[in-house]
Amino acid sequence: MTKTKGKNPVDINQRVSVGGGVHARFDGVGLWLTFANVLSDEMSHISLDARTFEQVLRFAKDRVGGDFAAAVAKVGKEA
Repeated sequence: MTKTKGKNPVDINQRVSVGGGVHARFDGVGLWLTFANVLSDEMSHISLDARTFEQVLRFAKDRVGGDFAAAVAKVGKEA
């Protein structure tokens, strides 16, 4: 399934590498993060709904600071 966000079509459920061994996908409801557990070789999954994702961005902006916080603020303004 494809949805449109701005000018760019978004392929629902397409898994994208976001770096550091983490992959992300959006299922139409939540953002899923998948990563390998190096201790057990199993895949771990985290699902973030819109409210939770917003809280993670707010945490990063408010608590981490520096260049990281500036990057998070820029992403938040683009959304």
